Amino acid sequence: MHGLFHNDELRRVVVGNVAGRKGVSLPRSGESFSQDAEFDKLAHLVRTSLNVDAAYKSMGMRARRSMQIPRR
Repeated sequence: MHGLFHNDELRRVVVGNVAGRKGVSLPRSGESFSQDAEFDKLAHLVRTSLNVDAAYKSMGMRARRSMQIPRR
């Protein structure tokens, strides 16, 4: 099952069917899904919402410099 939804066409059909059963329509999008971009968004959200240094410290670890929030 791992990787099943990496196929854009299959994912659109399955999600479209579920949305149809729920009476919801999905927006049409010309954009292709990028798993890396979505993971980057999630990572940024976690880093900005969580005190990463405190989380690492509570586990007895030191945060790596690469885990720091880049300044924008």
